[in-house]
Amino acid sequence: MAALTQTFESAPMGGRVVRQMVLAVVLVGLIVIFESGVAYHTAVVKGIPLIRMWPAIAAAVIAFGVMGGKFVCDRNTTAQFKIIDNVLVTGKKSYPLTGLTDISRNREIMSWAVRMLGKGGLGAIRGRYWSLRSGGMFDAFLTDTEYAVVLRWPKNAVAVSPADPELFIHTVRKAVDVP
Repeated sequence: MAALTQTFESAPMGGRVVRQMVLAVVLVGLIVIFESGVAYHTAVVKGIPLIRMWPAIAAAVIAFGVMGGKFVCDRNTTAQFKIIDNVLVTGKKSYPLTGLTDISRNREIMSWAVRMLGKGGLGAIRGRYWSLRSGGMFDAFLTDTEYAVVLRWPKNAVAVSPADPELFIHTVRKAVDVP
């Protein structure tokens, strides 16, 4: 087995991730609009100066700031992953490639998958998932399921989405001699 150290860029955000982000922004936006409307109506009806609406405005700014920060954090965690001395490193987690039994593309890895642990993420799909179709538990670090590559060990599996799945698969197979 040859020692390998290489960085791989993640695939661009796919439709599923974009839909989740749009839904989150719309829901927070509707809540903020409703909150602001109630505050404005209350201020007008009770004759309270509009300057007292600052908590509603502050809530909107804070909510969108938190969402923006979460997006940047989640996207940066999955924006790239590395193989350092034959260990796959995704954010804070690492997976030694020794003992790898299979590596293959699987666009359907997330179909009927249920999140058991972790955050869904804005800008990424992250966490521990369970799927009967995909063969049990697996860790996901995906930005687009169309680019999903699944690495399997006897007791574990991880799904990542490199920008060039074929190059990633070829590189890992070459490094660990998996057929």
